[in-house]
Amino acid sequence: MATSSKFIKIHQNVLLEWIYDSDNLKTDDYQVVTDLISNKRGYMSKSGLNNINNTIFAIDPIIKKYAKIDTTKYNYLKLENYTTPYVQFDKLRLHLPTTYSFSDNGYIGLWIKIYSYDYNNKNIVEFSSFLYNDTEIGADSILVLNKEFFYDEQSWGKYITYDIPSIDAVSKQRTSSVGTNLPTTNSINYNLTKGVGISQESPIFIEFAFVVSKETVLGNTYYYLSELFKKSIAKVPEYMDLAANIVEAKDGDYFEIYGSYGGSNESMDEFIDELTAKGRKVKLEYEVSLFEENILMHTQTFVVEENFTKKLWYRPVLSFTNTTASIDVTMRVIDLVDKSQIERFASISLTTQVLKYGKTLTRLNMNNVFKPKIYNLKAPSQTQILTSNKVSDIDITKVNYPVISDRFNILVSSSPSITSEYKPMGLTEIIINPFGNVVKFNIASSVDANGTATPYDLTKITENSKITLSFKTDTEFLEKEIWQDTDQNDFENGVIVFRIEQSDVITLKKMSKSNQNFYITINSNKTGIRSMLYSGKWVDFEKVTFVDTTAAKSTGFDYGDFSDLGLTTQELQQMINNTSNFGAISMTSPNSNLIIFLKPDANVGIFENYLKGLAVNIYLKKPAGNSSTLTYFYFLLNVSPAIIEDIKTQNSVSEVIPIPFCVGADTTGTSSVNLQNIKDRVLGFNCATADRINQQQNRFNQ
Repeated sequence: MATSSKFIKIHQNVLLEWIYDSDNLKTDDYQVVTDLISNKRGYMSKSGLNNINNTIFAIDPIIKKYAKIDTTKYNYLKLENYTTPYVQFDKLRLHLPTTYSFSDNGYIGLWIKIYSYDYNNKNIVEFSSFLYNDTEIGADSILVLNKEFFYDEQSWGKYITYDIPSIDAVSKQRTSSVGTNLPTTNSINYNLTKGVGISQESPIFIEFAFVVSKETVLGNTYYYLSELFKKSIAKVPEYMDLAANIVEAKDGDYFEIYGSYGGSNESMDEFIDELTAKGRKVKLEYEVSLFEENILMHTQTFVVEENFTKKLWYRPVLSFTNTTASIDVTMRVIDLVDKSQIERFASISLTTQVLKYGKTLTRLNMNNVFKPKIYNLKAPSQTQILTSNKVSDIDITKVNYPVISDRFNILVSSSPSITSEYKPMGLTEIIINPFGNVVKFNIASSVDANGTATPYDLTKITENSKITLSFKTDTEFLEKEIWQDTDQNDFENGVIVFRIEQSDVITLKKMSKSNQNFYITINSNKTGIRSMLYSGKWVDFEKVTFVDTTAAKSTGFDYGDFSDLGLTTQELQQMINNTSNFGAISMTSPNSNLIIFLKPDANVGIFENYLKGLAVNIYLKKPAGNSSTLTYFYFLLNVSPAIIEDIKTQNSVSEVIPIPFCVGADTTGTSSVNLQNIKDRVLGFNCATADRINQQQNRFNQ
């Protein structure tokens, strides 16, 4: 159906809906009334509500006094009867609040006038001057009750509606030839304007008022109106290239619902940007109605306020039908500035695929199901078949299905644990290589004091939602679903695997200029709401620097004499005695001790608040340098690579020196150590060989 609607709130309690309907073609017997005093002409249908019995004209526009059309009482009114060929009709619909009463608000009805200008844009041409009198007998039959809907925080549940000739279609009823361009003979365009025609540039003008009272004088009934409210709308639907779409997905039993502009879903963001540039902030609202055998079962509403190209996933649940069903979609573009709306419609019928959407679907329990192994079967030769029936004559080879992946342990809570390898929110960093990437996440919901992780059970989440790995900027969006072609997914134990294709790397490189975050998100199948489960950083493989630390360990590090910075023996001893943070560290840990030098003009207070926000402890803070270049340096223990990289990006930091974990040789053979050995152990000088690491570590713990 080629229809679209425009909503305008013309009064606090009156909502006008103009329905453009290119399929509403019909012939019409109509009348044209001419007011010989004002020289105005107006259209009245002989069928429907927009007829002579419901039409009024101005007796005295100053005091807003009106009367019904009656040529026997007003001899300056002239009526002409016509019949016209097929023409397009639009619908005018006036919505009222569900509980609205005219009498309670001091009125007896309402009046609305629809008009445009003639071809020369001089004279007014009326298409409707409609009166609704709530006090007349039978008025209730005009007011239609319908299903309530919400607009601008109000509930609307009844309306008045009637057809009006499409003013745009009427204005195009013209015949062109060499040197002439005239209205088509015997068309509404010709008859309504006496051969002049309707303007092709003028919009549709609307005047609205409530009927305050009526009086009868000498058999003549007069109506008095309230103040006038004036609006205008376009003759054709705004944004003709805007459309709503619903299609059945090719990769599953669900439907995709989305908007398109110019035939492209990707252009929806451009459409929204166009409105924003005009000062119109908007949101999209999708109303999805499910019908079973023409019976409305339920309606769901989805609101989209960002990422307008995102396709909604919708899966209907059919309760009783096994023959036919249908889904209707209404997409509304709601202007948050003037509260006007643009509507587009789409629908799809379900026939052969009805059985896929029954309500009795259940999740298969695969925990104890036999999982077959896959083999390659090498067919025996013809000679073997003829000479032997033994199974051993068939060569069976097992096919290995390896999955090479980077594994990351992540913690969905924000509380880090120095005794666990699980990284809390924001601290995991993944490297994207130029080829295919398979990334495996072990997700924990919490970690206890002993470093034992509790797996994050994803079973219930995957039943009702979709988990994705996402990368986004203001203009780009890349989303990867869980990779199903592997047996390494274990939802119950919080293990999920994603695959990033080589073709995706090009998109990621474009995105890296503005954002290098990755997001693990949960997308609800019911509400369409997206929630973030975890976020971290990603790094382009080509920008990673690799350092060979073997040579450094053999020759030792040389950062100068640490005593120049004002370290005392007691301070070094205090650092090395902190066995809860140093002695318990694994020698294979990727973490490092860290020395940080600040710039002379750095704000020390802000930087220390930043360190506290990273949940790291400041083990030493000392001033360094002379009075002209006075700065501060900090010494931190057990800092993760992700935090080190983040510290390097701070404007107040002058230099960051990572010190790998290493235990220095203890030549005394006792647990007491001299100052040089303490320096060696803290800074990583003269690293012991691998076969002495455990021995040295035990002695520190003592």
